[in-house]
Amino acid sequence: MPTSGAGAAVHGGRANRPGVLALYLALEPETAVREYQQLSPLMPPGTLVSYIVPLAPSYSA
Repeated sequence: MPTSGAGAAVHGGRANRPGVLALYLALEPETAVREYQQLSPLMPPGTLVSYIVPLAPSYSA
């Protein structure tokens, strides 16, 4: 379930603490790579994939 946010919940991240689901998104591949690489210029092994995620409009009351 790549769009579940469960992967980010394992260790936490910049915008979520461990145990909190989060989905990190980028419009451009370069942005995704920079986000993944933020701790070191030497990027650890990883896989960059593309998904189309349909979003419903949000309405505030």
